[in-house]
Amino acid sequence: MNDKIEVGEYVRTNDGTLGKLLRVENDDIDTSLKWYVLYAPNSSPFTRGEIYTNKPYIIKHSKKIINLIGKGDYYNGIPIIHKLKNGRIQLLTGHLLSNEDIKEGDNIVTKEQFSSIEYKV
Repeated sequence: MNDKIEVGEYVRTNDGTLGKLLRVENDDIDTSLKWYVLYAPNSSPFTRGEIYTNKPYIIKHSKKIINLIGKGDYYNGIPIIHKLKNGRIQLLTGHLLSNEDIKEGDNIVTKEQFSSIEYKV
């Protein structure tokens, strides 16, 4: 994976947040620190879709969102059960999806996000 993250790429953080990189900002106090500003509409109702993160927390990035999702994540409420070598994913329903099948407005919930909100008895 190329280490340089470009504006417009999709990003997955260590806590499972998925977003699109909007811009990179320098920190006002520590000028060596850069903030990666992501548009992540599913991250929290309090962020208005923009979240700030640092590079060490970014675990994957790609121009194609399908490269960042896989087994255990959810696509429009349906579990993803397999990531195929040809770059497609298989849903529990048996449907196969390519990057072109994923549209704006589709709902992707990562396994980390799902685990953080589940209630265990």
